[in-house]
Amino acid sequence: MIGSTSVSALVAHAADEFLEKLDRGESPDPEAFARQYPEIAEVLPQILPVLSMLQNFEPASTANGANLAEGGRLGDFQILRELGRGGMGIVYEAEQISLNRRVALKVLPVLPGLDGKQLARFQIEAQVAAVLNHPHIVPIYAVGCDHGVHFHAMRLIEGPSVAELLRGRGRGRGRGRGREAGAGPGPSAGPIECRKASRMAKQAADALEHAHSLGILHRDVKPGNLLLDGADNLWVGDFGLARLQGVSDLTMTGDMLGTLRYMSPEQASGGRILDIRTDVYSLGVTLYEMLLGRPPFDGADRQELLRQIAHDEPVPIRQRDPSLPRDLETIVQKAMSKEPSHRYASAADLAEDLDRFLGDRPIRARRPTVAERASRWSRKHHRSMVVGGVLLAMLSIALVGGLAVLWKARQHAQSALAEAREARLREHQAHLFTFDASDQITSRALSMMATTGSKLSQKEQEFCREALDYYASLSERYCSDAEMRWVAAAAVHRVGFIRLLLDEPGTDEAYDRSLALYDATLCSPPKDRDLRVDLCILLADRAFHFRNTRRLDRAIRELERLLPINEQLIRDYPKSSEYSVCLSYRQGELLQLLEDAGRGAEADALRPVFHQNYLRALRSEPGNARLWNNLAWELVSRAGALPQDAGMALELAREALARIPEEGTFWNTLGVCCYRTGDLVGAVDAFEKSMKYRDGGDPFDWLFLAMVKQQQGFHEAALRWFGRVEPWKAVHPAMATNAEIVRFQAEARRLLKPESTALQGAGPALKSLPWLAP
Repeated sequence: MIGSTSVSALVAHAADEFLEKLDRGESPDPEAFARQYPEIAEVLPQILPVLSMLQNFEPASTANGANLAEGGRLGDFQILRELGRGGMGIVYEAEQISLNRRVALKVLPVLPGLDGKQLARFQIEAQVAAVLNHPHIVPIYAVGCDHGVHFHAMRLIEGPSVAELLRGRGRGRGRGRGREAGAGPGPSAGPIECRKASRMAKQAADALEHAHSLGILHRDVKPGNLLLDGADNLWVGDFGLARLQGVSDLTMTGDMLGTLRYMSPEQASGGRILDIRTDVYSLGVTLYEMLLGRPPFDGADRQELLRQIAHDEPVPIRQRDPSLPRDLETIVQKAMSKEPSHRYASAADLAEDLDRFLGDRPIRARRPTVAERASRWSRKHHRSMVVGGVLLAMLSIALVGGLAVLWKARQHAQSALAEAREARLREHQAHLFTFDASDQITSRALSMMATTGSKLSQKEQEFCREALDYYASLSERYCSDAEMRWVAAAAVHRVGFIRLLLDEPGTDEAYDRSLALYDATLCSPPKDRDLRVDLCILLADRAFHFRNTRRLDRAIRELERLLPINEQLIRDYPKSSEYSVCLSYRQGELLQLLEDAGRGAEADALRPVFHQNYLRALRSEPGNARLWNNLAWELVSRAGALPQDAGMALELAREALARIPEEGTFWNTLGVCCYRTGDLVGAVDAFEKSMKYRDGGDPFDWLFLAMVKQQQGFHEAALRWFGRVEPWKAVHPAMATNAEIVRFQAEARRLLKPESTALQGAGPALKSLPWLAP
């Protein structure tokens, strides 16, 4: 049997292997494939079809951005050629037009939603790199989003990765990340000379120490993420799985971070508690491979590899190559100790010993003592020791006669119970892993609905129906299982949302059932952190649904239930800024709902608390451009906004654009702010940029442009912009009843009077507009 903490690791790598086969154009049979993994064979056939759906699905709203042809443009960058692909996106060689320089452009082509892990990890990579400034860390030059495609530009490293060097591909055209492999060191196709390898490892250790000093763990140190330039200098790249202090971890228990062969034992077992010694271990494994041309562990399958990492000591490097220096062997052994407490305490300590070795000075690390080696042997052969103890116990019991029979019967019964519990635990762990992956279905669908509101294509409808079947079966499987009831609650929640996407009845019933399951799972008051977060997401979705169906009072009740849970999360986890951010968003939604429902006095009473919480969120995440923009929008978009609100919103909108200057929605907010403050020329400029970055824009641009043109005296132009709205709503029925669009359309109609055949003057003077009234 394997431990429960390793189940998700095994499932993760089975999933990776299955997806690799799909990438190669194969069509593996799930049942046959599952037999390769006997420990999880009973659950893999349920998981693999979901992975096939995820692999094949490409949202219509973002499919055009999935691949960029040579010569294409992303913002200020001209695409030259593709360099490589990985789990975190596609890397192109590009030219930054304004500065006339070559860069590596890393692109996340498909947006799975603002809460999607893929986008969050991609953004964290840029956020992490922005605070790192070290001569051996690949710097990021720029971050942006163009037509829904997120990207960041990095320094182009003109050379191969260490992985390519080890495989003799240093002179070929590489497909590595963020570099051109046509220049740089020559091919190695085997071990790297020990002093050269030590110097490279020291440079990597220095870079990691810089990251660690800023509270950042890399968590994916491996030869493929160490790049060499033409001068043989090493650069550490790909911080996509890094953990930034103060940012919530985007992995769940059992998520596999990085590449298995280079993981520390605590990573491979799915543990959450990782520290800087995790990176030290991975760098030790990398140095081992550089010195020998082969990794320390070479299990034939994933299960064997996991076992080796957790229990086996690597063969000492001098046993495989006696010519290697003894001090270097000691350094590698200490860096790769199974127990974190036996490793170097920091990357700086590892770098110092490597520097001492390179300078022919005595190193500080000492070889393992006899006692330590005995301890390691006992850990490696713990099963033999356990068997020996059991035999001794059996012999002792046998001496007392008939008790042996009873003992054996009891052992058989306990063994059967343990096997049943282990099988159940394996199933639970496997589903916990795959449920996170399959949730990408709804996050992508949510993104489509939130950004376009257009009707689903035939392919998207088929995909949603497959997802619907999966979630429905999952909910039925676990609705009566107390330990897994929360999975059933989440699955029913997704059923409701997919019904909504398909414009089919059943959303209300599914949401109600999901809420009942959460209530049955959570004690009152709820204690579990993740469950409370899931419950908040459900309540927010219910509020969104009720708002779109004009049941405003019910929507208000959902948010009023959500806010106290969110506030308690802030009190329980004060260092997690995301809860403050979510609270500010939800309070803003509640304010708008109260005004739409004609409950302005309640909205006014809540507004000071909202502003206070929003400022707290801004202080916790000052670089979060969307926060600045959303607060500006709340101040300027509501009915009856005061002049001082519009002035404050204008400054906030400018702050948002200073952080992400190519975000179309931010330009739209700025345009509304300019209009509300009377700057009509500035408004036109902002709306034109909004439409440029958003493929022609939407009613939020057109309605305000119509009002601007009317104010400028161009009535015919105003009518043309106004006339775009109804055809757009026919194509985007989900947005046709959007409260803000309805309100702005009514405002524009009052100003333009499109039904009139003649216009009485050039329109009301600015001073007569309600938001500028004294």
